[in-house]
Amino acid sequence: MTYLGAQRSWCLEEPLSPALAEALRRDPSVFRPGELPIAPALCGQNPWFCRFGRPRFDAAENPVVRMVPLVEEAILETRRVTLDGQRTLKARIDSSIRSPALRSWLTDDRLARMNQGQRATATLLQEKQGEVWEPIERIRYVTVLPASAVEGFIGVATRLGATAISLEEVRARAEQGTATAPPASAAPMTPADMAQLADEFVAMLQHIGHAPSNAAPLEPAAEYIGIAEEQIDFTNSSLAGVFEPVEGSDFGPSSPTGASAAPPTMRPRAEADHGTMTSALLAGRASPFDTGKGEGLGLIRDAVLIPLRSIYPTGADDIRRAKMAGVRVVNISLSLPAAVAGPLAREISANPDLLFVVAGGNDGLELGPGGALRVPAILGSLENVIVVGALDAEGRDLLKCEGRHCSNFGAEYVSLVAPGAGFHAPGAQNTWVPAEGSSFATPLVTAAAVLLGRKGINVPWKMKERLVATSSSVEGLDRVAFGGLLDIRRALERPDQSLLKVDEDGSYKSVQLDTTARVLLCWTGGEALFPITDLRRLVRLPDGTFRAYVHEVRQDLRFGQFGRPVNQLRRIDEIRPCQGSGIATKVGGTTTRVPLRQIADFIGRVQ
Repeated sequence: MTYLGAQRSWCLEEPLSPALAEALRRDPSVFRPGELPIAPALCGQNPWFCRFGRPRFDAAENPVVRMVPLVEEAILETRRVTLDGQRTLKARIDSSIRSPALRSWLTDDRLARMNQGQRATATLLQEKQGEVWEPIERIRYVTVLPASAVEGFIGVATRLGATAISLEEVRARAEQGTATAPPASAAPMTPADMAQLADEFVAMLQHIGHAPSNAAPLEPAAEYIGIAEEQIDFTNSSLAGVFEPVEGSDFGPSSPTGASAAPPTMRPRAEADHGTMTSALLAGRASPFDTGKGEGLGLIRDAVLIPLRSIYPTGADDIRRAKMAGVRVVNISLSLPAAVAGPLAREISANPDLLFVVAGGNDGLELGPGGALRVPAILGSLENVIVVGALDAEGRDLLKCEGRHCSNFGAEYVSLVAPGAGFHAPGAQNTWVPAEGSSFATPLVTAAAVLLGRKGINVPWKMKERLVATSSSVEGLDRVAFGGLLDIRRALERPDQSLLKVDEDGSYKSVQLDTTARVLLCWTGGEALFPITDLRRLVRLPDGTFRAYVHEVRQDLRFGQFGRPVNQLRRIDEIRPCQGSGIATKVGGTTTRVPLRQIADFIGRVQ
């Protein structure tokens, strides 16, 4: 899908024409967060040309300046607009998109896909009223610096909200397109191997409350999911029909996906398997041991994956491209350099309608200052970022690698956990390799988020709250994650209703709440009243105490640079019954309070 229009480049040394000088002086896109600012680069190369760190565009006419490679690009971005009832959407797009290469967006089909089918109409271009996502054309200037210039430039770039990346690094990363060959030692799969892999996979699904039958395909291309990876073996037979090539991207299938006819084999995992494994876990179509029950297949087999690669250095281009392709959930199982945390945070914050599900990393450390500073896991406090930690095959302890805990942890950043080992996934060259790490727990949570979207829950912070609040507590792992073990079945069960389980019954029943009531919670060191509509979960733990998740809008925190209040969950532990504690329900117009001591579990509906 085209997202990039006309490009013009300037050489290293050339006269600075009045037109170029005007563009460099006035065009705000030069200094956009995530794009490399030109002024410090010009001053670094031409100190005589600057005053107080700013280029002197009023200097001698057409001075010859030394410039790093500079590219002008016409790009597409999206914005949410309210049509004014006067001009049609087509007229708006006509006036904002001028580049011929970008005019392909003037079709109802592409606009409908961008709008996620929310405005299912055959004449979307003729709409004059309502809210829609519309494409707009922007002009920006992009450049890279020689490695020798980066060290002195990085401080200025950071203050301006940009990222410095050297020309040598760009070239090196471009050369990574060809995956390094995995180990050649692979053994053919026997029927016993296939049976073992199937049993492992089904056991993993049961740990997260996802029966194999739930993995059956629904409608073709029901979802578009973004997946950020360095390399993927698009020819793997499990990935047939999984990926959609994207125009303007250097990363994607160059031949029909799933084209490999090689018989499947088993071997140890190699680095080159990473992207193939996460893709197959998320949306793999077939496996050599499929019995029709869903064993060994992707959890969302009817999804189409949009591969993202230039998530490094800032993710701006690929996030923009994925959004236009209809993506609303992005899986990021890789780690990025710490220097890009700021620009990537701004880009994620600028897209609050996208949910980013990211791996916590495998350093065996607590995330945060003084521990692991994994990016993007360190961005877990953002309301549209879910950070996933990994548990062992039994789902009882933090994942161990070679005898030591290796999954990163920390309730401040890790949202919840999922199994990161104990099962196999398709790897490069049509092989099956063992999973080990938070990278492979992450697609399981991404899949759960996509399934929530099918239940009508598609606001990222609401999806995050639901998955965290409905997770299962794991004894002894309170500090590992803010939530517990992913439970897909519980997350998907009647999200539009409030559910209550009492000791005498043992099953969940839908209840009508007195929405004007407040719930009193008493815990060690405090007590407070909360609106019952803000209570997302109240569950009794094995030690007899209760844990609550309460929705809060924190005015003292801000969502990125845009000044919006943050929607977050508050976790309250060690809650005990006290006088007046309980949940007020309505039966036949009469309000009845169910005492806390009788409650086994309460799950609030998605508000």
